[in-house]
Amino acid sequence: MQQRKRTRLQFLPFRGLGTLMGLALYLYASMHSPNAEAAQDFFLFPRVNVIHNSDTRANSDLKHNDFDPSVDLFYTGEFERWRVLGEVFVSEDEHEAERLQIGWLTDSNDTIWFGRYHNPQGYWNTQCHHGTYLQTSVSRPGIHAFEDEGGVMASHLTGLAVEGSHSTEDTWNYTLALGAGPTFETKLEPLDVFSPRGDSHKLSGTVRLSYSPEINSVNEVGTFVSHTLITGSGDPVAGVEQIAYGAFGNWKWGGTRLTGELFFVADHVDFPAHNERGSFTNVYLQPEYDWRPHWILYARVENTRGNKDDAYLALFPDFVLRRNLVGVRYDFAPRQAIKIEVNRTHRLNDEFNQVTLQWSAAFP
Repeated sequence: MQQRKRTRLQFLPFRGLGTLMGLALYLYASMHSPNAEAAQDFFLFPRVNVIHNSDTRANSDLKHNDFDPSVDLFYTGEFERWRVLGEVFVSEDEHEAERLQIGWLTDSNDTIWFGRYHNPQGYWNTQCHHGTYLQTSVSRPGIHAFEDEGGVMASHLTGLAVEGSHSTEDTWNYTLALGAGPTFETKLEPLDVFSPRGDSHKLSGTVRLSYSPEINSVNEVGTFVSHTLITGSGDPVAGVEQIAYGAFGNWKWGGTRLTGELFFVADHVDFPAHNERGSFTNVYLQPEYDWRPHWILYARVENTRGNKDDAYLALFPDFVLRRNLVGVRYDFAPRQAIKIEVNRTHRLNDEFNQVTLQWSAAFP
């Protein structure tokens, strides 16, 4: 296949460390001034997963039984016009600052954020974060798997984001994000805000627009488009250009709720000796039903089309191509839940049955 040269933008949001330190000192002084009005919250989101896998292939890397505890530490603060948000995830295999944002509330009630934040692609990545208590299900849809879980999309960006809304009788919400995307080695690697690596992270961006029938409504439908540049080490890839767009919705009627998203993804992969273009489509639907007080029944269907001819997806053997699941959630105490989820999962080179028992909570 014929090679094609392309010019790519380079972006290093932390080249001006002196400016960042100055901003941090100014923010600290503003927070601790006698006239500062502060509203702060700190939450712990612990969870414990007990997992059983069966009907795996002979070459599968999955354990038949696994025990997976973790905790997510979440902080948010409002200091007059300043906004601060931080999130740290800790597990047996990972200790990472997932989000670290400083924001400014403008006169028009938009918020301008600077730092590392969740890429506003679709619905799930903007609503359900690392604290799994916040989501009904045990698992995230495969298309929204985080980078360290073998995800194929950039879940985190580091740079600038603007979010706001316009309300009349209904509400239009919008987010514009522009920041450093991930690199690729054996998986996607978002920028580490405490140890940025030169100019290896390229400029990426996302635009998200959604509609809600009223302010603070859980009902929302919308669309998004994103452009991501991914730098590789040259083994196996030198870089990837990815364009994604799609639609999403979350709607509740009485005790029934339906969440779904549709992704169209086109990619251009630069291998050392040739280039390849590909594309795939991913969709999921998750219905939920409030069975009785404190009990929720749910299911999810996920499917991917076009994966057989896509060189980019071939780089991610753990990506969930198809999955069917059912589950039940029981909130047995204030801010504590037990969930049981049963699924059949198809990955690139593997398929298996899985049963997960999860305890999750939010403290205080």
